[in-house]
Amino acid sequence: MRIVWDIHYKCNYRCPYCWFENDLNARRFKPRPVSVREWVERWDYIYDKYGPAHIEITGGEPFIYDNFINLIGEISRRHTIRITTNLSFDIKRFISEINPGVVKIISSFHPSFAEEDVFLKKAAVLKEKGYADTVIYVAYPPQLRLVDYYKNKFEGKGIVFSVTPFCGIFNGLNYPGAYTDDEKKMLAIYIGEDKNRLKYTLNSESPKGKLCGAGQRSALLFEDGKLARCGPLKAKPFANLFDRDFEFLDGPKPCEADFCPCDDMKALEEA
Repeated sequence: MRIVWDIHYKCNYRCPYCWFENDLNARRFKPRPVSVREWVERWDYIYDKYGPAHIEITGGEPFIYDNFINLIGEISRRHTIRITTNLSFDIKRFISEINPGVVKIISSFHPSFAEEDVFLKKAAVLKEKGYADTVIYVAYPPQLRLVDYYKNKFEGKGIVFSVTPFCGIFNGLNYPGAYTDDEKKMLAIYIGEDKNRLKYTLNSESPKGKLCGAGQRSALLFEDGKLARCGPLKAKPFANLFDRDFEFLDGPKPCEADFCPCDDMKALEEA
């Protein structure tokens, strides 16, 4: 079971290519605070009913969530976790308290906000300690010209440099469809052998109508406990984790999305 957890939408950065930067509904959304104890109880419920899950924590910046290190320390007793973070936090306490065997980091580099050398040093330490070996970089059109520079910078420290396509509007054009053929060829090299990501994200092929296990063996969890099948269907939650007898869907359903960004396509039955 793979669950993407948008733990909250607060962030100390304001990247123009962020999924939520222009999403007014996400910015207005103020759910009641959920305690560590309440979250742990519900994650224990999932473990008891479905077994261990793999949790991908993202959102805004996870490490500014209240009591975040305590929370992942508790949850990772039964589940594995991977956190996408801009590395703006102090990594010393994290390293001292969290087991790298069950918690991993994906470092997200945003050059408009992060100091390059500070970020690189933190990424190198996390790699050395066994938490992370990959940095992701968004192929936002104004940042494309720096891809090769940063690739050489990070790979010179033994860190995998991963480029992800920009999904959104820039200068009135809708990306990733607006990338030129040459830009798509360059990005395809970074995406590599992930044929589904080439097909459904970079080349914007629609998965609509195909059988998909989203909602059954993967899901998107929001900060108030609601769950949607996937990111493109975030406006259509199917359940709430805090419902006493919560259940995932009982089988694959036809995809309802026109576009399948990021890793949502992993749940497709026929790719």
